[in-house]
Amino acid sequence: MKSDSRKNRVATIADRSLLVNAFRKAALWLYRSIGGGFFGTILTSYNKEEELFTRSLSGFGTRRVRGRETFYKKVRRRVAGSFENSLLLAGLGAGSDYMLGCSLRVYGAFSIIFGIYAMLIYTIQVYALRMQVDFGRFMAGAIIVVLSVPMLASKKTLAECIQGSRIARYLLIDALKIPEAKFTQKLRSGNAKYNAAVILGMVFGFMTYFVSPVAILMAFALIVVCWVIFHQPEAGILGLIIITPLLSVTKHPTFLLALGVLITTLSYLIKYLRGKRTMRFGLLGCFVTLFAINQILGGMVSVGGAGSFASAAMYAILLLGYFLIVNLIRTRENCRHAMAALAITLVVVSFSGMAQYILGRVGSASSWLDSEMFSYIPGRVTAFFDNPNMLGSYIILVFPLLIALALYARGINKRFLVFLSVISSLFCLVWTWSRGAWLGFLIGITLFFLIFSYKTLAVLLGIGLTTPLLGYVLPEGIVGRFMSIGNLADSSTYYRVMTWRGVLEMLRETWVGGIGVGQAAFEQLYPAFAYAGTELVPHAHNLAMQVLVETGISGLVILIIIILLFIQNCFEFILRSVSPAEDKMTVSAGLCGIISILVMGLFDHVWYNFRVFFLFWVMMALTVSYMTASRNENEAVYDKLSPDSADISLYIG
Repeated sequence: MKSDSRKNRVATIADRSLLVNAFRKAALWLYRSIGGGFFGTILTSYNKEEELFTRSLSGFGTRRVRGRETFYKKVRRRVAGSFENSLLLAGLGAGSDYMLGCSLRVYGAFSIIFGIYAMLIYTIQVYALRMQVDFGRFMAGAIIVVLSVPMLASKKTLAECIQGSRIARYLLIDALKIPEAKFTQKLRSGNAKYNAAVILGMVFGFMTYFVSPVAILMAFALIVVCWVIFHQPEAGILGLIIITPLLSVTKHPTFLLALGVLITTLSYLIKYLRGKRTMRFGLLGCFVTLFAINQILGGMVSVGGAGSFASAAMYAILLLGYFLIVNLIRTRENCRHAMAALAITLVVVSFSGMAQYILGRVGSASSWLDSEMFSYIPGRVTAFFDNPNMLGSYIILVFPLLIALALYARGINKRFLVFLSVISSLFCLVWTWSRGAWLGFLIGITLFFLIFSYKTLAVLLGIGLTTPLLGYVLPEGIVGRFMSIGNLADSSTYYRVMTWRGVLEMLRETWVGGIGVGQAAFEQLYPAFAYAGTELVPHAHNLAMQVLVETGISGLVILIIIILLFIQNCFEFILRSVSPAEDKMTVSAGLCGIISILVMGLFDHVWYNFRVFFLFWVMMALTVSYMTASRNENEAVYDKLSPDSADISLYIG
């Protein structure tokens, strides 16, 4: 009671303050100008532009095609019928039913025979054939045998185990929406199944002579994943979101990411041809398509040759992720699952980075910064990324989602978990020692809270007035590192500035059409324009410059249009939609994540890492899908809200 009365007295004093009232009026005027003035009109005109697009020549052509859809429908019906009646589809269905109907004893029999033969093959290779074989193969076989023993005691079918497991049921049935009928079969397990399991166990056991048992198990896992994605392409999206930041534990992370995107795309197209999914294509999607085409052309006409084309093809494949999300993640529930997956993976990565820093496994500090100027920094964390700057860009892209979760978390347990997640991500971000990421984070989070409430301006004023005191509160190392931004005495800053100068020299001759996509093209031509000491730079250390160098003015213009359309779409939703405040908060988080990484893009080529490039478009697509789903589910009506009568907190809080 005493604390509440003190708060009330403080609030009353603040309300009577002339300075606070004057600043509040100025803040209200600014928000009203943004919400209803010229800038408000510009920021909330996406819906009109979308309508204009549908009425344009391309939209008219699309309607004409749809108007003559008798032939198209016939073709699609025949294709769908051929799929439904095909032997391949029937075989896959029968095969999956057969596997789900097998008891765990059958799988246990296969596993124990497979493990025993793997150990025997290892023993023969080492002691009889005198071959040098990794002992891990023997251990893998032993572990498989041990894990197989409990399976031999169970008479339940695989389908019954999935139904009885809370985790498996939640993932497959509740989250991925695979029909429960798929797991209701109760098939009898005859001796033939045991005989087949034993024979297959022997065959695959003999195969360990050439391939590691772990590799064989990974192949089985890939088959299961493909089966799940085939039945539910949305599962591919969730899986990609979860594993993308963690793929560095494999030898070929980019290849596996592209393979996952292609498998999900194939599954979606099959579902679409069978009439079980729809296809959505709007104004923003049109420009994303143009950007993908521009990337491919930049790989085909390039000084980088095959290396450049490979990079362009990879970019184009990963851009498919945008269209997959827009067309597959169609409900708010699915969007929230995907965004929760992003946030959870960020926490895993952050804890990994913290452990790396605490255990001292950060490598040499001289690899990433000026060791003389920043001798107090022992090193920079990379977690599951190969570069601390790429880790920083990933954190600031997803971090606003954690803030949105924190603001709307209900219950002490959830709030504690979210608070712990926020703290771990902040520590990991600090220990990247990435000044560009810090700056992007500050601007993105500031924008997020400005959207949340106009009262944030008062907080910013207070922070501005107390800035000189922050040096006494924050650790000296952090303040010194941040204040070194723009200091040419820092070798890293000097290196970037000289790189930009060299790139500008190159752009004088290549800005129209570009030199081609990828590091191969850049390294081929840049040394001729480079200043001394920067000849080996792999990229422009600036996103806009890199796009302009690679694809010319057309690529940069298309990218700018995409960003502007995305910002317009978000602000129109925030300002004009009648959707719940939580939805607007989530959209604001997606917008601010994109803004944060674009700010960092002023100092780094944030798309240098293919996984960061993919997650950038994933965040944009999820935000677009969330807005569309919220509008549809809440039957949103775009009313022209009067700034005098509307909620001034940008209609959120």
